[in-house]
Amino acid sequence: MLEILAIIYLCKKNGSIAEKKGYPPGRYKAFTALLWIGGEIGGGIFALILTSGSDDARGLAYLFALIGAVVGACLSRLMVNRLPTVPALQTEVFD
Repeated sequence: MLEILAIIYLCKKNGSIAEKKGYPPGRYKAFTALLWIGGEIGGGIFALILTSGSDDARGLAYLFALIGAVVGACLSRLMVNRLPTVPALQTEVFD
């Protein structure tokens, strides 16, 4: 449950940063959620591969899944923070 709240908070924050820089926020919100979930799944699979046949595989898989989620969240935040600011469009008035 806390992970869902963390994803929602991070998506809102990254979306607002992207919007301030002139980018559409929806794309970066989706990207944030995908990186979080992908990191979680990847970390879990990596731990299961490392501990194949072990009795403690579940606990280690959960730990690696959480680490993967944090890495995905950090990557999404880093990518949004490094976006260049889009210059505002200038409109010319013709008389």
